[in-house]
Parts: sequence; C-alpha cells; structure tokens
Amino acid sequence: MQAGILLIDAQSLRIVEGNRQAGFILDTSLEELIGRECIGSLCSGYQRKQACPVLVDGLSHLSNECSVQIPNGRMIPVLKTVVPVVLDGRQYLLESFLDITERKKAEESVQLALAAAEDSRAKMDGILQSVADPLIVTDPVFRIVMMNRAAEELLGVCLFDSLGLPLGSVIADQRLLEELQTIMTRERSDGWVDFTLPVPDGSGEWVYQGRTSSLCAQDGRITGLITIMRNVTFEREVDRMKSEFVSTAAHELQTPLASILGFAELLLSQKGEISPEMEQEGLTYIFEKAD
Repeated sequence: MQAGILLIDAQSLRIVEGNRQAGFILDTSLEELIGRECIGSLCSGYQRKQACPVLVDGLSHLSNECSVQIPNGRMIPVLKTVVPVVLDGRQYLLESFLDITERKKAEESVQLALAAAEDSRAKMDGILQSVADPLIVTDPVFRIVMMNRAAEELLGVCLFDSLGLPLGSVIADQRLLEELQTIMTRERSDGWVDFTLPVPDGSGEWVYQGRTSSLCAQDGRITGLITIMRNVTFEREVDRMKSEFVSTAAHELQTPLASILGFAELLLSQKGEISPEMEQEGLTYIFEKAD
C-alpha cells in the first residue's frame, strides 16, 4: 500500500505494529518505530492522550492534514486518518497516513499559476481601462470577451451583463451595430474606417474612426478580434476649417497677385517709354498690393 499504517495501543500510546511503508514515509525502519509513542512521531502537536480527539471526544474517526518531522529535521505534509478499534478486548488506534508532498507542490504550483494569471489579467484590464478610446475585444463569432469603460459608455452597456453575448443582442442602436459589423468583417485590418453617430443631445453627429485587428494563437489560429474606435469629430472639424482657410487665402491672394503681375509686366515691357510719373504710380500700386 502507498499509505503508511500503524497500530497504536490506546493506553500507552505506543506503536505495536505497522507496515514497511510507514517506516519509508517517516524515513526510518519499522523496527525502530515499534515501541515508540505516537506523540512525537505523528502527533507532535498533542500532549499525551488528553489532547487526542479520538480518545477524549470519542470520535469514530479523525482525518486531517498535518506535518510530520522526520529524522533529518525536514517537515513533510501527510494526510492522516485515525480510527479506534478493539482487538481481543483491548482498545487500539489504527492510524494510516499518506505522504502528500507532491500534491502540496502541485497545489502550490497551481496557486502560483492562478496568481500569475490573475496578475496578468489585472495588468491587461488595467491597460485596457487606461485606453481613452472605446475598445472592444470579441471572439471570432463576435461574442463580447472584454471592453473598457469608454466602450461601455459609448455602447450604453455593462461588461458584466454582456460578457459572452453576441454584439447583436447587446447593442440596441442598429446603425452602430451595422457599422461595427462592417468594420469587423473587413478583409483588410490595417486601415481606419469612418462612421458617424448622433450626439445624444441631438445637437449633431460624432465622427468615429474604427479599426479591427486579429488576435492570433501561436499556431496562427484567429482567436479573437480587438476593435478600437476613435472620436475624430474635432480633428475632422479642424481639417474642414483648414481647407476653408486655404481656399479663402488662395482666393484672396489671386486679386492682388494679378494686379502685381500686370503692373510689373507693364513696367518691364514699356521700360523707357513711360513717363516717370506713370512709373512711380505703377511701383506704388505694386507696393500697396504686395503689402
């Protein structure tokens, strides 16, 4: 058996029998174990039988995890079960125990992995939440995996309520839904697509740029999509004003430039043939238009 088994006299609390596995687990021989008190071998936390729950409280069995110190001073974790038995009219304790060192290591590894995963998720969530633009992460069939606070405000939904749901069942605005689906189903994902949304107070429209990138596993499979939407209303307004300014400036420059060119050509072509007064008038006109 993988478990160590010891038979302990309930009166003297001394070990009277056991199997070889018990000695192997406790890093000693069975012969050295027989005759020892169980206190100090497997029940170092108790003080004689007054503290033994099986004897004091009359329990039918006791199972717990504890640590046992072996001769080299190392503590090993064991899963221990104690059952009272009567043999030939005399009361004994039948104690079995299993070395769970490897299980404890596995549990610690799992806990470390879970902690690392939680830490990574917390970092990723922190990064997403720090992005000012609305950002949505979906799986390949457009079910919501994650979104930041800006996306929640834009879509009018809560991530907690919409996690795992398809976009179509979460976004009430049909126009926005169609725009997002268009962005997500584009063959090229390296460019921005413009779309407009009405301002909630009805004062006009917002202009957004949407872009979707694929999330790929190590084997190249597409495992999800990340879509980011930028509000470019202000930028578009600045572009419009810039275009209007350039157009107006070009128009305003045409008239004086035409006069400057005309008079300059006249003075050059008629040099020596026009009066000083006429020449002075032309130069003055060129100066004024240039100014």
